[in-house]
Amino acid sequence: MPRPRPSLKIADFDVTPMIDVTMLLIIFFVLTVQFAKQSTAGSALPREKGDTGASVGEPLVLDVLGGGRFMIRGVEGDVDSTVAATAGELAAPGERKRLLIRVDRASPAAELNALARKLRASNIREWRIATTGETGTDDLAPGGTPAKKAGGS
Repeated sequence: MPRPRPSLKIADFDVTPMIDVTMLLIIFFVLTVQFAKQSTAGSALPREKGDTGASVGEPLVLDVLGGGRFMIRGVEGDVDSTVAATAGELAAPGERKRLLIRVDRASPAAELNALARKLRASNIREWRIATTGETGTDDLAPGGTPAKKAGGS
């Protein structure tokens, strides 16, 4: 008499939860990449006519040169030394000064963000960012006249 064969049981496996988890991981990584791209984006400043209101006096110009370099009053330094010099200039007695930040278009936005955080920590909460003048030239010098690009070019 032949031996009875045991019946084969087919494993029942539901892949729906695995597909759900995979889709969530894909969405997570796509969003993470998008946020990473935004934090390393360049400083694409707008080309619009700025505020033409009465100015208080000659602004104190702070240049963001890129590569972690900043310049104020012709002295180049890192973000900490530049913020310290800026705070000292703005706290000096006499005429109230405005802070004008000129950003090189090639510098990453992260450098401007770091500068803004340091300025705020030093209790400097009011500044303007220079963009393009009415003539279409980049980087305005004090008084609204076109200036040479920072970095000697």
